[in-house]
Amino acid sequence: MAIIKPVYSKIPQKGAVDYNTLGGKVGIHADRIADIDTLHTEVETVGSVATINFTGIPVVDQTIELVDTDGVGVTYTAKAATDTANNEFESQTSAAHCASSLKDCIEASEGQFGKFTIEKAGELLTLTQTKHGVLGNKSNTSSLANCTASNFTGGVDGVEGEYDESAEAIAALTAGYAEDAADAKVLEHARKRVLGYI
Repeated sequence: MAIIKPVYSKIPQKGAVDYNTLGGKVGIHADRIADIDTLHTEVETVGSVATINFTGIPVVDQTIELVDTDGVGVTYTAKAATDTANNEFESQTSAAHCASSLKDCIEASEGQFGKFTIEKAGELLTLTQTKHGVLGNKSNTSSLANCTASNFTGGVDGVEGEYDESAEAIAALTAGYAEDAADAKVLEHARKRVLGYI
């Protein structure tokens, strides 16, 4: 059987592919052309999340240890005044102030600067590991009274840049995006270029 080389010659080395120029050689249903680039999806990485919720004022010298994705833990201690250099947060004024003071300590260079992104809403802190993945699912240790602290959970390892052209061609054929196996291979090769894998 002859190989129709013009089909491949119309596929650019990299970048966008105009499927219309492939004519009837790739049997794609016209109403599905817009969906071609969505057939292959990548799983994005997700950072683990933990919450610290102050319902009152902790007792002086009680502590909380937070562990980052790399497994490094830092202990923060409730004190009468804030001292970020020594990882000490103020626990005398109010629950909301405790949250603010602890946030300042965590974000200080002596704390865990850059290890988490922290959102504050009143007495609640929401921490997300900046280094994403399941390794960020770490356990925290707290003895703080009037405070509920969760462990880091929900981290997801992503799939970045993985693409199996043969598997995708079979999927395209099965889904009706191509009329036969040969067309499916041409289609997926073209789409692989669109996605920037080659």
